[in-house]
Amino acid sequence: MRNSLLFALALFFLCSCGHYSEGHNEYAANKIRQSYHVWLDKKEEYANYSYTFIDYDDAQVRNWQTTIYVENGEITCRYFQAIDNLSITVWLEAAKLNTLNTHAEGSPLRTLDQRYGDCSLLALHDHDSKLFVTVFEDGLLNSCYIPNEYPYPNYSRIKIENILKRTCPF
Repeated sequence: MRNSLLFALALFFLCSCGHYSEGHNEYAANKIRQSYHVWLDKKEEYANYSYTFIDYDDAQVRNWQTTIYVENGEITCRYFQAIDNLSITVWLEAAKLNTLNTHAEGSPLRTLDQRYGDCSLLALHDHDSKLFVTVFEDGLLNSCYIPNEYPYPNYSRIKIENILKRTCPF
């Protein structure tokens, strides 16, 4: 509930405020806001979609990819694959199988709207580090991150790939 409130407040400020106090990442906040408006315009077209969240460490020793499937605003599947040194881990969770959110590894269950909220929180946080935001050619969010800053490990690095129109395979 608290995360939903923070998400709503962050998006409200980003979408409605034209001015940010000194110390905020105004350019990044504007880029997030513009990308979020692109997402809102495409959201109906993407009623059923998936996206892949990339999680990695600086040494590139760990590479985790979590694909989240969303159907009509509800998360229906989470597919995880990890490569750590020489081991490979793969699993799938599905709402229809009552296995959703049963693994500790992987990205938390978050829709793209929630990912935009996570980036918005980073932009609103008063910090000295620069927030970097990238978007795909179509304007949808690709990444937002603060280099070398980890006080908010769930939000400090967001890397999205492969936003696709599709449903959960189960």
